[in-house]
Amino acid sequence: MFLIGSNHKIINGYLLPKNMECNLTIDEILDTSDYDYENVRRDNVNKIIGMLSDFLEYSNLLFKDHKCGDKYKEYMETKNWLYTQINQLTINKDTIIALYRKLKKDEQLKKYVMTILFNIGNHEAFDLIKQSAEDIPFLIKDDNGDIDIYGLKYSKTYKKPSK
Repeated sequence: MFLIGSNHKIINGYLLPKNMECNLTIDEILDTSDYDYENVRRDNVNKIIGMLSDFLEYSNLLFKDHKCGDKYKEYMETKNWLYTQINQLTINKDTIIALYRKLKKDEQLKKYVMTILFNIGNHEAFDLIKQSAEDIPFLIKDDNGDIDIYGLKYSKTYKKPSK
């Protein structure tokens, strides 16, 4: 591993930023332009917020003495049960947006935003991710290409992503 300046490292030929402050926020990638307030399942938003609050309180009590032991297994079983319960609720895109907006305002619960949004069984949150406005690189199989992956040749081409 070689150091290049103070901001990058080369690992196997790739540059990695030392600080990750340039990451996108969830607000920047979620497309909420079609949000319909009337279509939100408020009862399910409130149930999820309540379940998360209860889970957070349970977690704090479970680990208050800072001794893990068998507690981690119990914690993981409870967390998996929580996700199963959430997946049984009817959650549409508008409900996901409302849930996201409520979670991001709560200092203690906002750490669960990504986990909850992208672990909901119906995968509605993935449909809310904005497509790139810019052309993005794609690999296409090309016998004359200059990119070799396990003996197969590819070329890089740029195009707009298709929905």
